[in-house]
Amino acid sequence: MDITVAPTDFLRIGPDMINFKVSRARHPNNLTRLMGYFLEFQNSEQALSYYNSALNHEICGFALNFQFAGLESFGFKSPILENSKLPRRAHVIVIGFPNSMHLKDIEENYLKGYKLAGSTTQRTNLINIGDSFAKKSNGSNETNMPSLQRLPKENYIFGEDVVLIRFKDEKEARMFTKDNMNNSKGLLCEVVD
Repeated sequence: MDITVAPTDFLRIGPDMINFKVSRARHPNNLTRLMGYFLEFQNSEQALSYYNSALNHEICGFALNFQFAGLESFGFKSPILENSKLPRRAHVIVIGFPNSMHLKDIEENYLKGYKLAGSTTQRTNLINIGDSFAKKSNGSNETNMPSLQRLPKENYIFGEDVVLIRFKDEKEARMFTKDNMNNSKGLLCEVVD
């Protein structure tokens, strides 16, 4: 059973005036969902205050089981995301593109009208590197990560190719996901949270 928890679910059970970020635990090699979420606080006092106020609360009918974790905890970081200068939620995982379809063809057939990571001039300088595309660096502050990248299939129950798309911002990622879920294209899309 998959339970989708929104960051606001965590906000409603803690004390007011505590700011924190919520991230889903993900496998570092391919961004597969793992059980649990990470709540990242500005300091240990805020984490402890939240912990004490959230004891005996439930989210989606499940009792909360908090554990303090370090930044090196498995599932908190992924080199796939850490090397990108983009927000985590500007990334979308897609399953359902035709197997072995070239990434350039995916971009031309499925991504027209969406703003991908990198400037327009960088987008025209795509070069094929094995199974992924990378942009030639022009020294800008834009990410040098590929806009499309195939992820390892390990831990995915589907036998299809898994593609990560890096959008210019979170809004583009949400729009693509909304436009392509539950339609005739047969794509499963998930914004990386």
